[in-house]
Amino acid sequence: MVLNLSADPRKATMPADLDLLLISVFCTVDDLLPERPKNARRSLADAEVVTLYVAQVVMGIGFVRVACK
Repeated sequence: MVLNLSADPRKATMPADLDLLLISVFCTVDDLLPERPKNARRSLADAEVVTLYVAQVVMGIGFVRVACK
């Protein structure tokens, strides 16, 4: 990862990779969504499902199917 700092902080750039994007998406969604009651049948959190969906869109793959109740 390369950090390019210039005299003008508005021009600072850092190449974003898929890992960084998905970590940011997961943390943001996890903070914004309300906490749901615990359920023994649920194996994925809502933030994980949203992160998987974003990953599929970014990568151009259509493999995640989600049923919402």
